[in-house]
Amino acid sequence: MEPRGGGPDPDHSHPHDHLFTGNAGKIEIRMDGETFAVTEGMSLRVPGETRHSVWNTGLTTAKVMGISLRKE
Repeated sequence: MEPRGGGPDPDHSHPHDHLFTGNAGKIEIRMDGETFAVTEGMSLRVPGETRHSVWNTGLTTAKVMGISLRKE
């Protein structure tokens, strides 16, 4: 993710959960009006139906892995 890049804007939601893990750089996850900083090695779960977006808040390219978790 390029510096200052990310999205979507406005935030979006969907039925399945996401698990985002920072692999390089610094990202910010916006979730239901709150903001969470995620750096290398950190993970954050975004529950399904939660409005969210992911942004690179750093000055270098960020790498983030996003895993979609299917609802049972």
